[in-house]
Amino acid sequence: MKTRNVQRHLAKDYLKRARECANAMNKAFESREWSACVINAIHAAIAAADAYCVFIKGLRHAVERHADAIALFFSINPGGE
Repeated sequence: MKTRNVQRHLAKDYLKRARECANAMNKAFESREWSACVINAIHAAIAAADAYCVFIKGLRHAVERHADAIALFFSINPGGE
């Protein structure tokens, strides 16, 4: 898996992105715009995972595959809940 080094203090920027996507998800849900709701939910989850990985490891995934973001997230506590 390709990763990129990111300074830990930038985790807050990824968390901000996650919150923005979650807000957009909620607005889309209220408007019954289901595709936009799902797309923003996915991006909110990925940005939140990036925030966590940057904060803990100083890394984020460096490719477009969502599965790599998930794999990096689970590498923090393998076998954990």
